[in-house]
Amino acid sequence: MGKKFPQIGARLRQLRVDAGLTQPELAARAGLHLGTMTKIEYGDNQDPQLSTLYALAGALGLSVAELLGPLVQNKAPAPPPDPIPGTRPRRGRGDKRRGGRRGGGS
Repeated sequence: MGKKFPQIGARLRQLRVDAGLTQPELAARAGLHLGTMTKIEYGDNQDPQLSTLYALAGALGLSVAELLGPLVQNKAPAPPPDPIPGTRPRRGRGDKRRGGRRGGGS
């Protein structure tokens, strides 16, 4: 996934206990190795694969959004800052304007 969720283990454990399931039962329902689930619960894996999250959420009768809900809290990226008045935006390397003709055709 690329994003770490340090609290995913505690969240998963709470949801599992609330569902009345043991680790082996949830792992079996999700079609996962017990070791995979244990590593997530104990915090050894804070960046589980998306397919793993889907499997665990489905086994708990939840969506991935419900599984991660309190951990994500709709953290949208901040918008870019407004330009400073009186300045022009900088151009990236690929945006340089070149004068003259290209291709040399006459």
